[in-house]
Amino acid sequence: MLRRQSLHPAVLLLLCLLPLCHCLRPFLLVITNEDFQDSAALSNAGESADAATDDSADWEEFGDPESISEDDHDPGSWRPIFEPSSAFPSNSSDDAHYSLYFSGVRDMIYAASSGEPSAMDAAASQIEASASAGFPHAQSTIAFLYGTGLLRRHSRAKSFLYHSFAAEGGNMQSKMVLAYTYYRQDMFDKAVKLYAELAEAAVASFLISKDPPVIEPVRIHSGTEENKEALRKSRGEDDEDFQITEYQAQKGNAAAMYRIGLFYYYGLRGVRRDHNKALYWFSKAVEKGEPRAMELLGEIYARGAGVERNYSKALEWLTLASKQQHYSAYNGLGYLYVKGYGVDKKNLTKATYLFKMVAERGPWSSLSRWALESYLKGDVGKALLLYSRMAELGYEVAQSNAAWILDRYGEHSMCLGESGFCTDSERHLRAHSLWWQASEQGNEHAALLIGDAYYYGRGTEKDFERAAEAYMHAQSQSNAQAMFNLGYMHEHGEGLPLDLHLAKRYYDQAVQNDPAANFPVKLALSSLWIRKNYPDSFLIQVIDSLPNVFPRIEVWVEEVLLDEGNATILTLFVCLLTVLYLRERQRRNVVAPPQQPDDAPN
Repeated sequence: MLRRQSLHPAVLLLLCLLPLCHCLRPFLLVITNEDFQDSAALSNAGESADAATDDSADWEEFGDPESISEDDHDPGSWRPIFEPSSAFPSNSSDDAHYSLYFSGVRDMIYAASSGEPSAMDAAASQIEASASAGFPHAQSTIAFLYGTGLLRRHSRAKSFLYHSFAAEGGNMQSKMVLAYTYYRQDMFDKAVKLYAELAEAAVASFLISKDPPVIEPVRIHSGTEENKEALRKSRGEDDEDFQITEYQAQKGNAAAMYRIGLFYYYGLRGVRRDHNKALYWFSKAVEKGEPRAMELLGEIYARGAGVERNYSKALEWLTLASKQQHYSAYNGLGYLYVKGYGVDKKNLTKATYLFKMVAERGPWSSLSRWALESYLKGDVGKALLLYSRMAELGYEVAQSNAAWILDRYGEHSMCLGESGFCTDSERHLRAHSLWWQASEQGNEHAALLIGDAYYYGRGTEKDFERAAEAYMHAQSQSNAQAMFNLGYMHEHGEGLPLDLHLAKRYYDQAVQNDPAANFPVKLALSSLWIRKNYPDSFLIQVIDSLPNVFPRIEVWVEEVLLDEGNATILTLFVCLLTVLYLRERQRRNVVAPPQQPDDAPN
């Protein structure tokens, strides 16, 4: 009898939580290790279709995350330090470790801001003490210090080892670092697993900041009796909001069509689940330009919900949704490429790239906001630290921002090296590494800067061959300046074989990619023509001497002409010459009076 009485509250609790599960349900795909394994049964398109039918439950395996905060999606986050409103994590077994860890991180951020190596060293000691006790979030931060070379000898091996321990302990940012490391090394079989897990967490975190598309959990009783009014609204009876939404949808409102489609798709507001009606309303919403419906159309066709399963259409709709920057659609696309559904074949490279784009929208991306706020306040040291942390996670924007700060602010960047403030060599090497990572991810400007550094010897020794390599990388991304530089190097045989034909080809490509290069290319082609037709003339010597003359002229203009005192004197002198010229011109234009002849009558 006791068991029967205890069963009733459990049933009531389940009924109350059921709408909540629907409310928090993200558009996620649960991907297991088997999804990444090759299968002989998927060797051709026909067999793939059969396998897809057998795996129909795959698209039903959506995550049902608990209602948790962003801090729970990103354990060990520095958010409580930058956003005081966020509560510090509380876990009785780890309170001491958390306290020591956050104290160390807070002191580390202060040291980066104030530029005090001794304070940074003390902060690192606190974090290291917590890491030595096996605290994963402290291990992640120590890995960052080794990977960046902050008061530690730069060591990729130690950094990777500590990140591995931290990732096993649940630190998501260390998982980002490991995924990016595998991604750079083209180890897509390992990278895709980590990025898929991170993308799932990222999409789950999206829901925290979104207005859920469904109703809130309904209390079915008022304590003494059934809550009949609330239940009538849940059935769609006397639900003014639902009726208004339905009316607006029938009148052609795209947003209302999308919401009505959600009601039918999930069976909300007392409406019986009807995938056919959901498909109808989502299709209507898409016709009216509602991009959110595209993602759900992709899901409907992938799951075969109310329609025949069609992975090709699922791919089409998810692709359209992704073009509208719906990043959860990238998650679905990544799943299709992992499984090989709706596409020619499995493509782990493409899937990794898609999952990476989603993962980078996770709660750890808050580092970017904190870094920008610090930079805008003039706190360059703190901004550099935060961008450096993000750069380690694989964010191209952070890599280029951190490199720019190092190059732009130099010794004022608060750059800390192995034993205090960065030497010029440490700072240039760190900036060079960051620029190179950014260039690998498609930043053509970064590759161009690396080429310039090697060509002119900025922060490193001159190396025309490595400069040419960097320019080649930028040229592959259709950078007109890099094309022009390669043409110049072929013309003069610097780092590349002397080849006037290739030089002309690169000059022509520069104009084709950027019409603004038209004038310098014409000058370069004129130089090529003279070099080809008059190879031994003195003009060649004049042309070759120009690169050495122009810097001297530039220095003379800056130091002499643009000097404030000299500029004033020069301006007055020009004005004086102008006045004298105008007076002389006026005097010459005065018409002399005609003289009368001697024999003229009086």
